[in-house]
Amino acid sequence: MTKNRVREFREARGLSQEQLGELLGTEPSTVSRLERGDRKLTEPWLRRLGKALDVPAGELLAEAGGKDGAKLDVESELKALEDLIAALRLVRTNESATAALLDAVADQVGKLRAKMPAG
Repeated sequence: MTKNRVREFREARGLSQEQLGELLGTEPSTVSRLERGDRKLTEPWLRRLGKALDVPAGELLAEAGGKDGAKLDVESELKALEDLIAALRLVRTNESATAALLDAVADQVGKLRAKMPAG
C-alpha cells in the first residue's frame, strides 16, 4: 500500500469519486483503489490525476517534494520544455510568438535549476 494525496486533492476540489472517475474515464471503484493505495500510482496515472485535479503530479505523492515527487516534477518540467520546443519549431516566422515561447522556455529552465541541488 502506498500513501498518496489523491483523496485530499479530490475532496479539496469538491469532487466525488464518481465525478473524478468520469473525468478520468474510469470507474469510481478504481478511484477508490488509487486513493487507498491498493492500485499503484504509475506515472501515467499520476499525470492523468494531476491533470484532472489541476495539481502537479508530484504533489499527489505522500511526501510532496520528496525524492519521488522531485523526480516527477522534473519529468513534468522536461515534458513542458519539449512541448514548448515543438511549438517553437512551428512558429519560426512569427517573431512575437517565438519571443513569448522563448520566455516560457527560460521560465521552465529556471524552475528546473531551482530544483537542482547546489554544488
